[in-house]
Amino acid sequence: MTAKEFLKNYFILSEQINDSIEELSDLRAKAHGLGVIDLSKQRTQGGKLSCVISDSVIELVDLEQSIVDSINDAIQARREIEKLISKIKDPLIQTVLRKRYIHFKGFAHIIADLNRSNTTIFRLHGEGLNEIEKMVRLGVNGSRQDN
Repeated sequence: MTAKEFLKNYFILSEQINDSIEELSDLRAKAHGLGVIDLSKQRTQGGKLSCVISDSVIELVDLEQSIVDSINDAIQARREIEKLISKIKDPLIQTVLRKRYIHFKGFAHIIADLNRSNTTIFRLHGEGLNEIEKMVRLGVNGSRQDN
């Protein structure tokens, strides 16, 4: 795994969580639609309606648990990224990497925010990636990774 892939992992997890939350919202809207049926006036054969409702509830609970698990994975990924970035000695490189990979800012935003030229920001970013690459190869705890 390259440094860039490692650093982008948190962004990918965050996007997956957002997609799952949107899916959860859609499922909840559908489930609320099932709730407006007056069950006292419905004649169901074989419990089809209750089966649909229970399936919807199970799907909601499963998706909610999946989101919780994904959030925990994202928190762990962010901690690992923050740990590596904090080991870089240059605070400006740390800032560039944090803005890019923790706060998901584009280069234009970083350039404007730090009031530096695009050449400087790209150079700092490259230097930071090189340092992270070395750390990823050695492993966060200093042991060598064979990828």
